[in-house]
Amino acid sequence: MVHTVRNPTVVIPYEFDFVHMANGTPNAPTVPLGRMVTTAIPNHDDVGRFLADNDLLDSNGQIKVTAKIGIAGLGLSAYDYVPLVLRYTSIIEPTEKGYKINEDNARRYPGLLTFVSKSGVPAPPRHIDPKHFTIPAGLRLILTTEEVHALLLQQKFDWLSVWKVFLDANVARFLSKMPKDLQHRKTTSTTSLDIVVKERMMDYVRQNDAYMQGKQTEVGLLRSGYRQIYWGQGFELDPTQSEKDLVAKAPLTRKDRAGPLMRRGSLAEVTSAAYLAANSNKAFFNDYATLHSHVAASPPAIQQLVARMFELDVAKFVQGSFEEDVPRLVGQGQKFFTPKLLSRNHDPVLVSLKGKVDEIAPGQPKYDKGRFIRTRDVKTPVHAIDMGIGGEGTTVKDFTGGTSIIGMQWHDTSTLDAAADSAANLAPMTVLLSTMAQEGIEKPVERLLKDYHAGLPSEKEFDKEVEQFRSTWKEVHEKRAFLLLCESVVTDAPQYLEYSDKVFDPQSRKDLVDDWVQNKLHDDAIATYNQAIKGIPEFDPPSVTKYFERFVDLSRSEVTKCWDAYMGSSV
Repeated sequence: MVHTVRNPTVVIPYEFDFVHMANGTPNAPTVPLGRMVTTAIPNHDDVGRFLADNDLLDSNGQIKVTAKIGIAGLGLSAYDYVPLVLRYTSIIEPTEKGYKINEDNARRYPGLLTFVSKSGVPAPPRHIDPKHFTIPAGLRLILTTEEVHALLLQQKFDWLSVWKVFLDANVARFLSKMPKDLQHRKTTSTTSLDIVVKERMMDYVRQNDAYMQGKQTEVGLLRSGYRQIYWGQGFELDPTQSEKDLVAKAPLTRKDRAGPLMRRGSLAEVTSAAYLAANSNKAFFNDYATLHSHVAASPPAIQQLVARMFELDVAKFVQGSFEEDVPRLVGQGQKFFTPKLLSRNHDPVLVSLKGKVDEIAPGQPKYDKGRFIRTRDVKTPVHAIDMGIGGEGTTVKDFTGGTSIIGMQWHDTSTLDAAADSAANLAPMTVLLSTMAQEGIEKPVERLLKDYHAGLPSEKEFDKEVEQFRSTWKEVHEKRAFLLLCESVVTDAPQYLEYSDKVFDPQSRKDLVDDWVQNKLHDDAIATYNQAIKGIPEFDPPSVTKYFERFVDLSRSEVTKCWDAYMGSSV
């Protein structure tokens, strides 16, 4: 049965052999709408109409210098409104190369824009090609793709908290800094968040200027690192070759999995019911939000415009929530641009399934391999493949009493490269299912899954492969402990570079620590280091069944195996 788009209550009695639930990413207003609030998709005409309707324009069609305009958020959607609003001022002037800022005119508009956000984390600029990590000659990168694979094999493990120590080490070494001096490490412990936001924006101004002059930047290096872990890879000069090498060493666990599949599988692991039985993933997803914002990022010209408005005091930041503080400010007369947010509750297809299909939590479907939803009672797959937001997880109370996300099988519904990857797998899988149905197979999905499971490696083969990474797992943790030790004792950047260069082999690490012990240096730091070494968790990879359950999608080679199995049986 099909619900119409214009009227979801109307049901058209069509029947299909298979349904792709490609219902997109429905969104909803963040606050109640009214004359003083708009959620319009950013465009010149609608922005101008909103300004005029709220009496914010003077007789010349320019924004009044006394006007105050709110924008909900500090991300890409919030940034989209800024150049359109500023076109109704004399702050920006078109040039052959784009625009220039008239600083004298900007100073006539103090506090014109107020950004309201709970996190106070502005979207960074999109610097450099993020697909590889470039370093100066003679400087080595720390943490390989093979070492990342060892981290991702571990069960019930927050891999991102370990990985980010290596990110900071690599970026600091490149920039000849200490990790604590990296701009993104600045906290709000002693400084109010509004000052931190302004300082971050002013730093982005400097970094954008450097980037436009062809120089490497901190945010560009961070983006390169985040992009590589987003694809399940380490810090590599040649990610393609390192991936080939890893597939040759570990074909069962790695072939066809770099990128979307590895990302989805690692997210599924930290949002599983087993993980949440004794862990919260709130801190993990705070880190993941930072990762995602750097991968997406804002075009430098747009980000620079927003950052300059903070530098010139045209823009300011106020910490607050969309649900409570934005409506309060609207009630006080503040006019607001409020981008819509992704909303599961506004997805009529997903809402209609609640309580009617197998669920991992209320409202969160539990999927079979291939993204098939399952019947609630007998747990058999339905001929419906979810390509929407159903697999992005839902929020539940965790064992701490706080909130965590459960059931995330993917987090890239609206990501172009992920959609292309999924389509390339889904198309031949759907053709195979259709062929089965046409040839009289009564339960083609169950037949597909039977052939899939028959093609999995044996437990013995799988265990032999993952056992190769036991020593790698230990080495990664020893390197992390050593980098934290170096960070805690150094007093300047050259010293950090000198000490951290010892990280690459166990003997060099031991020699340096032994020298400090002999000279009675850094006793407390070394005690912490030794405790970290003793506390390295045991390598605990999953069984073959548990590992492949992480991946909701079939890989390209797995689809091919299923084709071969069916065609071979029907000859």
